[in-house]
Amino acid sequence: MLKDKMILLGILLLLISTFATNSSYKIIQDDTNDFLLPDIVTPFNYKLNIAFSKDNLDSKNDTFGGNVEISFYVKKETTTIKLHAPSNKIKIEIGTIAVKDQKFNETTSVLTLNLSEKLAPLTKYVLKANYAADINTKYMRGAYRSSYKNRTGNDEYLIATQFEPTSAREVFPCFDEPKYKATFDISITHPYGTQTLSNAEMDTTLPSAKDTVVTTFKETKKMSTYLVGFIVTKFTFDTVKESGVTYKVWSRDELKGYRKFALEWSKKILLALEAFTGINYATSNTKLDQIALPDSQPAGMENWGLVTYKEKSLLFNGKESSNFTQQSILETMAHELSHQWFGDLVTCHWWDDAFLNEGFATYFQHYLLGDIINELSPWEMDNQFVVDKLQPVLVDDALKNDALTRKVIQPEDIRSKFDSISYNKGASIIRMIANVMGESAFKAGLRKYLKTKSYSNASPSDLFNSLENEKVNLPQKIGVLMEGWFNNPGYPIITATQQDEDLVLSQKQFSYNNDDKAKHAKWYIPISYTLQSDDAKFSSPAPRVWVDPKKDLVIKGAFSGKSANDWVIINSLVSGYYRVNYNGTLWQRIEKQLRENHKEINRLNRAQIVDDIFNLARSDNGLQYSQVFSYLDYLKNETCYYPWTAALASLNFLITRVANQKPLETALHQKSLELMSGVYNSLSLNSSKSDTQITLLKRKLIFSNACKFGAENCTKQVKSLYDAFKATSQPIDRNLRNVVYCYGLRQSQDDKDWEFMWKLYKETESPSEQIEILEALGCTLNDKQLNNYLDLSLKISEIHKQDLPTVWKAVYSNSQEGAKVALNYLIANHAAIKDYYPNAENLLVGMASHVIDNDGIQKLKDFVAKADVDESYKKAGSLAIKTATENVNWIQKRRTDLESYLQLTSGSTITTTFSCLMLITVTLFNYMTV
Repeated sequence: MLKDKMILLGILLLLISTFATNSSYKIIQDDTNDFLLPDIVTPFNYKLNIAFSKDNLDSKNDTFGGNVEISFYVKKETTTIKLHAPSNKIKIEIGTIAVKDQKFNETTSVLTLNLSEKLAPLTKYVLKANYAADINTKYMRGAYRSSYKNRTGNDEYLIATQFEPTSAREVFPCFDEPKYKATFDISITHPYGTQTLSNAEMDTTLPSAKDTVVTTFKETKKMSTYLVGFIVTKFTFDTVKESGVTYKVWSRDELKGYRKFALEWSKKILLALEAFTGINYATSNTKLDQIALPDSQPAGMENWGLVTYKEKSLLFNGKESSNFTQQSILETMAHELSHQWFGDLVTCHWWDDAFLNEGFATYFQHYLLGDIINELSPWEMDNQFVVDKLQPVLVDDALKNDALTRKVIQPEDIRSKFDSISYNKGASIIRMIANVMGESAFKAGLRKYLKTKSYSNASPSDLFNSLENEKVNLPQKIGVLMEGWFNNPGYPIITATQQDEDLVLSQKQFSYNNDDKAKHAKWYIPISYTLQSDDAKFSSPAPRVWVDPKKDLVIKGAFSGKSANDWVIINSLVSGYYRVNYNGTLWQRIEKQLRENHKEINRLNRAQIVDDIFNLARSDNGLQYSQVFSYLDYLKNETCYYPWTAALASLNFLITRVANQKPLETALHQKSLELMSGVYNSLSLNSSKSDTQITLLKRKLIFSNACKFGAENCTKQVKSLYDAFKATSQPIDRNLRNVVYCYGLRQSQDDKDWEFMWKLYKETESPSEQIEILEALGCTLNDKQLNNYLDLSLKISEIHKQDLPTVWKAVYSNSQEGAKVALNYLIANHAAIKDYYPNAENLLVGMASHVIDNDGIQKLKDFVAKADVDESYKKAGSLAIKTATENVNWIQKRRTDLESYLQLTSGSTITTTFSCLMLITVTLFNYMTV
């Protein structure tokens, strides 16, 4: 049998090359537009053989051959089979049943087979196909080619795969929807001198045709087609075996010194997941390969047993890479390894519910990783979740107004589901469910969910059914309580009002634009809260009461007796996914407490107050920025990382809207520096071995923004460090390196400084430092250098295609000068950019928020009106025009209030006072008490 397969593979390319002209099949173009397959066929096994020649690997031939045998049943009698396929270059047979004709729809990639006789239920059939497909040379999806420089400076090539969500069909005929799970027997023919990896353990490797070998893998467990993966490469690996699992970390040999960290932590993360889920990884797979790719679209991809990453997302060297890189790598690894259970073992039934995969993986990358890390060092991953995931997605969610379960059908819409809503909103809702149920009941429910749906597919109702079996005291079944959070777009804002002795809570859908009358969704809302006189303040995230979607909630006597003049904080420990507003009296009590002793309020709730109040002013909810700055004047004394993360996100949003409007921009810089004086003066630019992860994060956050806002003391220190590094290679603190690179370069008057940094990028082997340098190179204010940088981003020999978005974002987001350069460059070179980077329209969408004047809007309008502009640009350009117009209108509504408030403050006094304070304390080593 194996010999027959090898003979077939040996002649496969010749067979495929002659098939298109000699086929007796009648090829008909199918004009229907049905993206979803009819639920008739149940595939249960694929025998997949793919052949790559040396020319395929060396970039001389982009077409490869393959054959597949799909064993399947049908649910009812039929003479029609529909499946996905790479193209028309395919020859199919189903035993003795003749295929009368086949129709291929290029839009949907659906191949329709009309048969000569009916297929009967409960009968096994085998569909055999010989076909040809193409290596993807534009997008990093399907089977695509990547390259890197070896130690001698020569190009080495490899072939990798990225099938999620709908690209398995680009590589082999299949039923390419997540519900069609099957086992896979995979063999790959590949050039001699390379090795190939796939989902399962290797079985045999034997010589095949000239200069090739065929590697056969053991059969996989049942899985979806998007989780199939393979690599053909010359990479090397580090390995260890433990508890029945063989761990390997692969990379180009030049980076072998960066692999040990991932190898060690893989075991810790996998063991923690086994302990939580009660399911051992080895029951599904006996090996875990993790591969660092020179080019990869996502940071990581969870192919079962064959997880792929960008190099910077897996490889770490403690002497060179920062603590932030370390955390980012661990988060990415924890995310992808969580998928081995949530996504691989149990898979969403359809992409409408992508959050069942991505939301759980995002949740566990914080909470599971936090449990592991906290044994060694207090990284506070659960607290970081609030400012890193929950608060940013509250902004996105109000703008996008998407439900977690939004219906998708077309591949373009499916890919749009892999966004912050599925990842971060999904994780935030899951976290809220855990807070509602309690840790032990939540964990037991998830174990039941995984056990019940193993090797199968799930929908939200399956999750609810498993959770509802746990004994928890709730006002309704968990499915009823959470249905709105899954199906409604957006989220609520709770308004808290004191009426005599009662606390009244009302809800409405939060919106940045109150003119949108369609936003009227309602939710069951879990309410945790703390009163000033409570003995155990902020002690639990569990809800004390619930707001019903049909009526306001009245908490009788909340302000009676000793609580008569209490402040109240709704959403203790930011346990729920909603915002909170208070009537004037309640805001004033909170403001008074913050001013007198802000530490009486929990640090996460201080971050919540800061984030909510800034976003109330950002919305059309009647709160003005002058009120915000008054309520939050306490920030001058705030030294905690979490409130400052929230504050600076909103301050930067506001400052971006007024960039280049110098009187207002300068005044906002000065006001921000005034508020930052306390936290800035609590830090030194020099790090210490005793610094916690949160202190390091805070130092980077504060110094980068102080320099950005023009604090003289900050820019002088950073420029001094940059000059010393350039002159003597004096090491820069790896945790402040990106700040020094960026703001040292921004202040430079010497063109050679940019060339110095570019040379450093070309010479360093560290993937994380390469990214830091790419981000810093966009900090220059020199138009010529920025245009040259964008030129370099379109040359694969200079910058990997995966890093092109990093380059462009560095240019358009670091300054208004850069934003204008990027827009002008894209308009002038739109065709060449699109040809090189097919997702170029995303660059236009990204820079839209940095178009803040009528001149930029007119340029966008003129661009969209051009006849030779690709339709994807036109669609993205229309959205960009809408965003830019809203930017201009938004600041016009708030200009009078801001100017009136900021004129009350002497800018020169602020700057002088702030600079003096920093000069006095520059050598102090005072760190925050969090």
